[in-house]
Amino acid sequence: MEEIEIKFAVKDVKAVSEKLRKLGFRIAAGRHLEKNYLFDDKSGDLRQAGKLLRVRKTPSSQTITFKGPILATSKLKHREEIECRIENADTVIRILDEVGFIVRTEYSKYRTVFEKEAFNVSLDETEAGNYLEVEGPSDEQITKLGEKLGYSEKDFVRRTYAELIGETRRSMTIEKKAHNDEPFEMVAVAGPAEAQMIEEMLKNNGIDSSLQGDVASTPLPTMSDLDEVRIFVKRDDAARAQEMVEAFFTPVAKDELRDGDSDLGVDDADAPSGFKI
Repeated sequence: MEEIEIKFAVKDVKAVSEKLRKLGFRIAAGRHLEKNYLFDDKSGDLRQAGKLLRVRKTPSSQTITFKGPILATSKLKHREEIECRIENADTVIRILDEVGFIVRTEYSKYRTVFEKEAFNVSLDETEAGNYLEVEGPSDEQITKLGEKLGYSEKDFVRRTYAELIGETRRSMTIEKKAHNDEPFEMVAVAGPAEAQMIEEMLKNNGIDSSLQGDVASTPLPTMSDLDEVRIFVKRDDAARAQEMVEAFFTPVAKDELRDGDSDLGVDDADAPSGFKI
């Protein structure tokens, strides 16, 4: 099938979310972490041809996707897309590796999905900034929706996330001592206060991290218009750090506390409050 979409840079996540709600969009998938693995052969033939082969993991699904070259005749992005669900992403990644494909790019982002009629709108929080990715039935209808959200044709972003994130990573200056030039990965997006608490928690567990956003002490360059702070760790530490971050935001019911624990539990563990470290 043909995919028609365009991105818009987002300066105010809350404001654009409210505009979507007022336009009748509903949240089809709440904010969740999404991991993407882009494959190519060793010669980079797919990239050179403008094609994409991707394995994606989310908490609710795992998919493999092929995308053809972006058509140059439209101001929006038109390209062929073939996608299907898979049972085990790690197994598919291993199969691709065995037949000669390698992971060329790996990145994570937080995504919230809004839907209305034939439109699918994703609010994405990435290490390259926040973006609204709008997919719809035609160029004209997508452009009109963009206008209702306060965007014009000059705001169109045709570049892929792999391109945007790749450029951001190349431009980042990371302290050599803290990272030893190792690959790094975003493990969380949080408010400034929560981000500093997470940074301290990771440090106490032997994991170095860096904050990107509106935090004065960060060794990463501050990006303008970020509402939240992004937390990065070395890739080798990413899995363990992600577990700690998830635990940080997980409510604990009072009846789960052991004798001697401080009274940090909540009456209802499903309520959006309380956390454990």
